[in-house]
Amino acid sequence: MEQREKYDLFRAQRVKDGHKEPCCDGILIFDEVKVISKVLWNSRSEEIYGLAMTTTEMQSLHDVFQSPKDEKTERAEYIVQFIWRDMTGPFDVIGPSYSSARSLDSKFTYSCVASALRLFHAYNFNCRALVFDGAATNLTMVKAMAGVRGPYPLESNAASVKHDIPVSVDHPFWPDHKLYLLMCPSHQLKNMINGLFSSRQNGTKEFTTAARVQFGWQSIIDLYDRDLSRHKNGLPRDVPELRKNYVWRDPWTKLNVHPAKVIQQDHVLNELRQYCKMSPAPRDMKNVEATLAYLTACNLIFESGLLSHDPVSAMDSSAIHNIKKGLQYFTQWLDGLLDQHPGFSHVSPGQKMFLAWQTWDLLRLSSCSFVQFAEDFLSAHPGYYIVPVRMSGSAIETIFSQCKHAAGGRLSGTNYMTSLGNVSLQRSLHPVHSSGKDYRDAIVHVDVPLKRKK
Repeated sequence: MEQREKYDLFRAQRVKDGHKEPCCDGILIFDEVKVISKVLWNSRSEEIYGLAMTTTEMQSLHDVFQSPKDEKTERAEYIVQFIWRDMTGPFDVIGPSYSSARSLDSKFTYSCVASALRLFHAYNFNCRALVFDGAATNLTMVKAMAGVRGPYPLESNAASVKHDIPVSVDHPFWPDHKLYLLMCPSHQLKNMINGLFSSRQNGTKEFTTAARVQFGWQSIIDLYDRDLSRHKNGLPRDVPELRKNYVWRDPWTKLNVHPAKVIQQDHVLNELRQYCKMSPAPRDMKNVEATLAYLTACNLIFESGLLSHDPVSAMDSSAIHNIKKGLQYFTQWLDGLLDQHPGFSHVSPGQKMFLAWQTWDLLRLSSCSFVQFAEDFLSAHPGYYIVPVRMSGSAIETIFSQCKHAAGGRLSGTNYMTSLGNVSLQRSLHPVHSSGKDYRDAIVHVDVPLKRKK
């Protein structure tokens, strides 16, 4: 109730300052974090329901509040955290969190989502979209919500709608509205670059165009070698941000967003273009051109689309156009493989020529869902606009990082809420100034976590 009152004061102040009135129409973002667990806490009943230690490990009640000296006795659990983000004004609310003593499954995740949606709508914080990462349990959950099991099927009707998938469901707590299911774009960008990395020597993929041209990560390796050669010869590097560990990727790099962003940004694309224009033509020109086309499509979908800072005020905005154009590359690639390679199936576990079917499904969820969400939102709020990058899961990952810092790097099931409370609850987050307009160019106030109704 306190957050609702603060939002009403915030809305009145925005109008007083001459800005557009926030409409309390936002998105619900969630993510999970793995923490050390000593006490198992039921977030719904607010009761202790067990201990993550055996009887021999816990000799007294004092041990409930103290970490075991033997680090190997510490157990893991997961925390699912929600945050509500207003799309018509600079206001976020940290929502409820739910804990699990075991690996998350789709049923548990759905119960958390339903509970959080019910809670926010009870306080009139409308949630028009649900933003999630690409975990298998999340993909299973959103497909179950749409009545789908397994890979999204290819429809047998016209090619223009062959790759359409259900990206929304009837809203369970907001009558006559849709709930859009949006894959977090920053997570999906990592999936796309990791997919290209898998198409390398001794990799799990061998990306192939319909014209039987193979392409993949070797083009990036060769680019890096050319860049180092330029540097050794006293010339400036064409891609100064490209590092060795971005090319020879370790598990940490695969999970990090920045290395993925570098691979599909203009510096990399321009270097590949210049290489293909060399005279005489390089022997691997066709392979590099295919890699360039793949990364250009990624750039259109993400850098110039879903992660763009440019406002989307109409359906003919550049970001919408870029997303559609980038997705068209992948649909044409798949259509070409289906036409030119009899017996090819993109859902086959052993196929190597195209993206994994999970990556393909998530790509369409991130792209198509945003386009339909934008159309619905803009028709409901004429004169307002969307900044695409605000629909990313980075907001929650920032909270997790701050909580870990507040806990001294040892975030556990017992100190998570304390750490969340210690993270500057009245802190000010400065949003990206994404346009010349100013109704979102203000400090974002993040309040205390939303409390559940008794």
